[in-house]
Amino acid sequence: MHFRCYARTLNLCVTADINRVMKNSVELSLVHVSVMNKCNILWYLNGQPKSAEIIHNLLENALSKPGETRWNSLYDSLRQISNIKKNILNLIITLEINKKSLREQDFNYI
Repeated sequence: MHFRCYARTLNLCVTADINRVMKNSVELSLVHVSVMNKCNILWYLNGQPKSAEIIHNLLENALSKPGETRWNSLYDSLRQISNIKKNILNLIITLEINKKSLREQDFNYI
């Protein structure tokens, strides 16, 4: 007999519900896409050797990028970004990503 992981099943249910809410709320969807795009820029830069070194030096560790096979990785990655809020200004200036950087309202969303 095969038993699914309850955490994985719960994650699938929540993900489906969130996707439904996003479809019904254009405003929420726009905010979500904007915040995720800004986070994706940080995750992308973390994968580039020169930027990764800067990120590691400023934050004293690397940023974790979410993965498809790890069901809680998005939560962990967003929590990590939320925790670097105090260092984000230095990171933005050093990486020269000011126009596409996370703002206060983005951290509130995260």
